[in-house]
Amino acid sequence: MRISFILLAVKYQRILLSLLLTMFFPVLPHEVKSSALPCPSDINTLGNALVKDLPDYTNRILQKNSRADSLPVYVITASLPEFEPLPLTQTQYRSQKTSEIRQIFFTTLERHYSQNQTIYQTQNYYWLLLTPTPKGWEMVTLLTKLGHSQQDTLITPPFDNSNGVTGAGIKTWLRDQQFSCPKES
Repeated sequence: MRISFILLAVKYQRILLSLLLTMFFPVLPHEVKSSALPCPSDINTLGNALVKDLPDYTNRILQKNSRADSLPVYVITASLPEFEPLPLTQTQYRSQKTSEIRQIFFTTLERHYSQNQTIYQTQNYYWLLLTPTPKGWEMVTLLTKLGHSQQDTLITPPFDNSNGVTGAGIKTWLRDQQFSCPKES
């Protein structure tokens, strides 16, 4: 009887603590709190805020999608973004005016764990294309080159990673940014 009373007390303490935390520390949807400024209108502000939050967003998606038999991967950090655009031809992105597409270049450092307890790190390279919309920023595409842990190994050719883990992290972050923006009437 004493054990069941203790378990009941612990349960109510957790509920009370949860209520108090919710009252004093409200969070954005999906329990994500972004460090970005609300409604960044310029690409520099947006890019700096994005790379600051991106490892957390990407790691949440990695954890959510990981299987019990998979080996852990963590995004440790993202570099400061570069904003010098590369020229785009109109035929590459027909759905967007190239003048409206903004470009951000950044890298991530990832830590991988192997079955033989070896830990290795890779640096991956990203070219993110965004466009402003009335609802906020939207991703046009995300191109990625994967690095390798050994310096003498060639890195992969660029591929579309818009629907990969990092692309999903960026889309989630942009969605959370849209939530913080005032709605137009």
